[in-house]
Amino acid sequence: MRQLVLNSLWYGIIRTDFIQDISMSSSSPIDPAALWRARVEMLGQERWSFALTLAYNDWPISRDRMRRDLRALHCIVDRNLFGTRFHRLPASERTRFVAFVEGEDHHPHLHAGWRVPGGRRLMDFVRLWKVDHIWSRIAPRGSFEIRIPEPGRGWWSYCTKHTTADSEWISSDEFLPADAFAAPS
Repeated sequence: MRQLVLNSLWYGIIRTDFIQDISMSSSSPIDPAALWRARVEMLGQERWSFALTLAYNDWPISRDRMRRDLRALHCIVDRNLFGTRFHRLPASERTRFVAFVEGEDHHPHLHAGWRVPGGRRLMDFVRLWKVDHIWSRIAPRGSFEIRIPEPGRGWWSYCTKHTTADSEWISSDEFLPADAFAAPS
């Protein structure tokens, strides 16, 4: 019996602590195509407000730097949308994202889905990118593309086209304290 840690949607929040036991012998590896389809299906069910491609236009850029940059970007976005006490909000009231790294060896960039809660502040979010140029604060040579994603799996099929069974994603949830996921009292 091996355990496969899957990212799962739970109460509208992406959690990385869901563990599913999968019975398999050592001679039957995980089917990468099935895992990819499950990942795309799961992400496609979520209602993402925006689809983003964030390019650095610089090389080399490490995966650790990308993770740090996304953490800083998440703070900048939430501070601008929700004020200086954004960090006290529960996870359900903050923005969320899931991002995949691509082109790490030659043209590092990220594909991400970003969700703005309750549909409020959507234009403020767009303004941060188009007017305030928040990505250039993080990546001075960088460029970005922002779109409203089509419902379903299309965007996520594109984002995950080069992922493998071992690929990880970067989620805003990993930057939040555990108590941000607590049920309101």
